[in-house]
Amino acid sequence: MNPQHRPQSPLELGFPDDMGVPPLRIARGERLVVGRAAECGVALDNQSVSREHAVLEYGDGGLTVQDRASKHGTRVNGVRLIAGIPAPIGEGDAVHFGPVRMRVDRVYARLRTDLAVAGSDPVRTVLLEEKRGTPQLVRTLRELMRVQAAEGGREEMAQALLRQVVGAAGLERGLLVRGDGAGADGRVSIVAHVGADIGGISRTVLQAARDPAHVAHLSQHQQIRLAESIIGSGVTEMVCARVPVRSGEELFLYCDSRHKSGLVGDEIAQFVGVAAAVCGLVLDSIEYRKLGELRSHFERAATVQRNLLPPRTGTVGTIAWALESVPAAPPSEASLGASVSGDIVGVAARPDGSTLVWIGDVCGHGIGAALLMSAAQAWLHAAAGRVEDPAVTLAALNEFLYEHSEPCDFASLLVAAVGADGTVEICDAGHGHVFRVGAGGAEYVELPTESGGFVVGAMPDSGYSSMRLQLAAGERLVLVTDGVRESKSAAGEEFGVARVLEALRGAGGVGDDVARLHDSVHRFAAGVREDDLTILSVGRA
Repeated sequence: MNPQHRPQSPLELGFPDDMGVPPLRIARGERLVVGRAAECGVALDNQSVSREHAVLEYGDGGLTVQDRASKHGTRVNGVRLIAGIPAPIGEGDAVHFGPVRMRVDRVYARLRTDLAVAGSDPVRTVLLEEKRGTPQLVRTLRELMRVQAAEGGREEMAQALLRQVVGAAGLERGLLVRGDGAGADGRVSIVAHVGADIGGISRTVLQAARDPAHVAHLSQHQQIRLAESIIGSGVTEMVCARVPVRSGEELFLYCDSRHKSGLVGDEIAQFVGVAAAVCGLVLDSIEYRKLGELRSHFERAATVQRNLLPPRTGTVGTIAWALESVPAAPPSEASLGASVSGDIVGVAARPDGSTLVWIGDVCGHGIGAALLMSAAQAWLHAAAGRVEDPAVTLAALNEFLYEHSEPCDFASLLVAAVGADGTVEICDAGHGHVFRVGAGGAEYVELPTESGGFVVGAMPDSGYSSMRLQLAAGERLVLVTDGVRESKSAAGEEFGVARVLEALRGAGGVGDDVARLHDSVHRFAAGVREDDLTILSVGRA
C-alpha cells in the first residue's frame, strides 16, 4: 500500500491498542499466521479474531497480508480485503484483523534513555511564544518552510529539517525521536538522525517536552551543579520540543551538543520549538500526500466502473429500465473519497430484439472486488451479442471466472433475458433478490429450488437451469443486491423484504420504483452504506 517501504529491510509489526502483544519483527523469507489459536505466529486473544485469521508473508516483492476467509475480515488502511488475495503492505500502513489494529513500521534505530539528571526538577522549560528572532534564524525558518514533502519520504524530510536546525542552533546532533513511552529496555525509536554519534538521550528532558507549549532545555553552563549528573556523556546542552502531528504520534525534536563554548539561550530554544512545529507541518503533508495518492487510485477505479454501467434510465424496444448503483461508504472509509463497488449490473440489447439483464454481487469489498466486477461486467456485455438461454450464459461465465481468478473469488448473479412481448427467462446463481411490481401491488418472487444454480466462479462444471415468467403491460421486475435487504438501522435491524415491498407499493414506473426504494433505504440506514447497493427496475413500457 505504501510505496515508501523497503522490501529488503526487516519490518516491525506493532499492536498499539493491545499492550499484551509485544512488537514483532518479520524479515524477508518469513511467513506468519495471525489468529486466535495459540499456535499462530501472531496470537491475538480476541473473540472477534478467527482462529486462523490471516497470513503475513515477506517475499521478494515485500510484505503482504492475505485474509483467510475470517468472519470479521481484514482491512488495510480501512479497505476490506477479499479473502485469499494477498495485499501489499509497508511502513506506515494500518492493518485491522477484525477489531485488532496492527501498525507496520520499519525497524528503527534505538537509543537508551539512560542519561540520569539530579534534582527534583532540573530541566527548565521555555514558553513557546511568537518572537521575531534574529535575521539568521528567520532566514533558516524560511528555508525550513520551503522543504517540500514531494522530495522524499518521512526519514528524508526529517533529516533535511534536522540539518537546518542543528546548523542554525550551533548544536552537534539532531534527532527526530518517537516516544510512545520507553520500552522495557529503556530505549526509544529514532526516526531520523544527523550529526555526531553522542550516545543516549535524557528521558527527563523528553518528559519535560511533552507539553507542546514549552521547550525543554538543560544546560550545564546555566546549572553548574548538574555538571557531573549527565553520567559519562560529556553533553553540555540539550534542547527538546514536541513535534505536533495530526495523527497524535508522540514525536520530539531533540538536539544536543558536547561543545563547552556554546550557550543555548531562550532565543535558540524558541527557534527549536518553532522548528518542531514546522517539522509537524511537513510530516502531516507527507501523510496527506499518501492519502491523496490512494484517493486518486480509488477515483480512477470508480471512473472505470461507472463507464461500464448502463445509463441510469433507458429503453430497448418495448423494455424500459431505471438504475441506481452506489458503492459502500462506511464511516471508516469515508476519507478515501470516491469508492469502488463489487456490485455487477447491466442492460444490453440482443440481436433478436430481446434484452439481456443482469445483477449480482462479488464476494468482498475494495479494489479486488472491483476488478472481479469489471471482468464479469465486460464478459456479460460480450455475451449479449449471442442469443442463448441465460443458463448457458451463466455456465460459460462460471468456467471463465473459475479459470481466471483465485479460489476464493466468486459472485452471486442473476441473469434474465426479457423479450419484447414480456416473456422473461431467469437464471439465478445464488442471488435471489427479485420483486414483481404492477397495478396489483408488489410481491417477492420465490425462485424454485430446481432453477438457477451455484454462485459463479467457485466450482467448475456447475449446472444451471432457467425458469420462465410473463410480464403484463406496465409490470416491472425490481432486482436488488444484498446491500438493500441487509442495510442496517442504527439499532442494528436489517431493512428486510417487508420494507422493500412497502417502499414499492404504489410506485408508478421503473423510475419511481428505484427512487422510492433508494430513499427508503437511505433514511432507514441514516446514510451509512456498509455494503454496495444496487437497484434495477426493468419493465414493459
